[in-house]
Amino acid sequence: MKNLWNDKDASQCKGNALSERIYSSRLLGRDQSLVLHGGGNTSVKDTFTNIFGEKEEIIHVKASGYDLATISEKGFSPLRIKPLLKLLELNKLSDQEMLREIRQALIDFEAPYPSLETLFHAHIPFKFIDHTHADAVLTISNTQDGEATLRKLYGNRVYFLPYIKPGFILAKKIAEIDTKKYEGIILLNHGIITYGHDAKSSYQKMIELTNIAHLYLEENCQPVLHSSMPKEVSLEEIAILRKEISSLRGVATYLSLDSRPEVIALTNQPNIQTIAMTGPLTPDLVTRVKKDPLVLEHQGNKLAQLNAYSENYQSYYNRNIEKIENKNEIIPMLDPAPRYMVYPGIGHLCSGQTVAEVKVVKDIAYHTQKAIAYAQKLGGHKVMDEKSIFSFEYWRLQLRKLNTANADFYKGKVVVVTGAASGIGRAIALAFKEKGAAVLALDISPKILEIKCDEILALQVDLTKTAEIKKAFEETIKTFGGIDYLVSNAGSFPPSQNIEKQSEEDWERTIDINLTTHRTVLKEIIPYLKHGIDPAILLMCSKNVWAPGPGASGYSCAKAALTQLGRVAAFELAPYKIRVNMIHPNAVFDTGIWTDEVIKKRAASYNLTEDEYKKNNLLKVEITSKDVAELVSLVLGDGFSKITGAQIPIDGGNDRII
Repeated sequence: MKNLWNDKDASQCKGNALSERIYSSRLLGRDQSLVLHGGGNTSVKDTFTNIFGEKEEIIHVKASGYDLATISEKGFSPLRIKPLLKLLELNKLSDQEMLREIRQALIDFEAPYPSLETLFHAHIPFKFIDHTHADAVLTISNTQDGEATLRKLYGNRVYFLPYIKPGFILAKKIAEIDTKKYEGIILLNHGIITYGHDAKSSYQKMIELTNIAHLYLEENCQPVLHSSMPKEVSLEEIAILRKEISSLRGVATYLSLDSRPEVIALTNQPNIQTIAMTGPLTPDLVTRVKKDPLVLEHQGNKLAQLNAYSENYQSYYNRNIEKIENKNEIIPMLDPAPRYMVYPGIGHLCSGQTVAEVKVVKDIAYHTQKAIAYAQKLGGHKVMDEKSIFSFEYWRLQLRKLNTANADFYKGKVVVVTGAASGIGRAIALAFKEKGAAVLALDISPKILEIKCDEILALQVDLTKTAEIKKAFEETIKTFGGIDYLVSNAGSFPPSQNIEKQSEEDWERTIDINLTTHRTVLKEIIPYLKHGIDPAILLMCSKNVWAPGPGASGYSCAKAALTQLGRVAAFELAPYKIRVNMIHPNAVFDTGIWTDEVIKKRAASYNLTEDEYKKNNLLKVEITSKDVAELVSLVLGDGFSKITGAQIPIDGGNDRII
């Protein structure tokens, strides 16, 4: 492991303890082999001048749920140390009492919830405390003779503690240790703690001690992994699994394929069916990825395998809930869906309600399975007993960290938007991202890449080429697991041209872009929409369908035919509960075809000012791309769940249409 400390960078923080704490915390968080999303915690002791002008000792502790890799000042909770130390004089303290008293010690009541391990941070008599879930230490710890191996490696340099759930009891145990005699503390099955009077010494001690375990694994436990080309995977199968997992979780969920060579190599291990399901890397991760993944078998029905996993989880819950004596502590069963699936020769299928959650699961799955592979040379991966893992998974204070709310209708859903590089299409793509959806944004223009981000898969695609459309949908399934909505928006408005002067080439190009490409997209997307969640299609048509004008024969005919195509599709797709509706925008001036020069010219031809021209409708309002995007989200949403085959104008009231 590399020591990332840089004296020049650190010098920018001198004189500010919290700034130093942020700097070294980010160094730790940058290395995923030390901490994964939200894992581990750090602290720094400092002084604070209260409202009476008195100096008080305080401690800044990483707040619960914050990520060390990106932590800022807001990610630390400032607390008075004196009342925290007084709590450790008690013989007994419940979780709720501890949490309440810790909150009382905050000097800022708007600060986030402090870490559940705040008390031991307050007790250890060093200014800087670092606590990580180092993979290397956990890998060795999670084996049959793990403690003995670690003792041989570290000798008396560190103090060893058996696994104790974070909180008051763990803090009491650490309070009994003379930490000045040791360079750190190893929490078996949990992680490692280092400390120092300055940020640099604590950080460097973490790297030094962790490297002892890391080098031991590299020199003695290198697994023999056989990478290979990924096996063929059925994209329809992924879409079906994603829909069933969403059903089990009770919310729309993404399902993403991680087929990196190193991941495929892990899934190719002998006896993967057995070794992959030997428990989490540390109990802290069980609320993220459950006790075990589902290992998919190539032979047999995948849905049956998923349902068997669900039934096994139900049994796991039932047998452990029966052992709880205090019935007031019983928590209803969480959803029984796996958070990731190990697919031999193919990779990991990772699920999440958000794209960010999927990334967390991917990282945890990879690090867990990698640790399991190394552990095979030490007799196999072996974690704590099932009862202990269950008690952590169903620990109220741990569950409080998870945001399981799904108030946003589009959260966990996948929307395809064509013609998304600019204008209406771009506004629609960005609007759905803001509403919590994942988006496939397609356009022939390279400008489409400008909106690419974790939630938007932006691809430069020529919609006149079926192969490119197919490839885009395949990538979408591998990235998000399915497709729920299509906004078929791509199109072009050619220069005005009378019928007698229009060339065959211009006619065919207009029809191809404004009609045929929509039909091709429909044809290729329907097999995936059949497995979508609340699936629906929206076709972007035009006011010209109802009120055409001279010089736009090709465009008007194409849009009229597109409307007819949508009506036919509404008939054909109704048995699959796929809704098909059409929108007819008019005079949306913040799009590419409406330049300032064109608007000025058209306004003058009607003897209107530019503002009057933009609002030349019954309601005297201007229609924008955002207005259209909002209507699209309404039509695809729950409010239109019983409507199909509808045609909806958005034009402020066009007298010719009315």
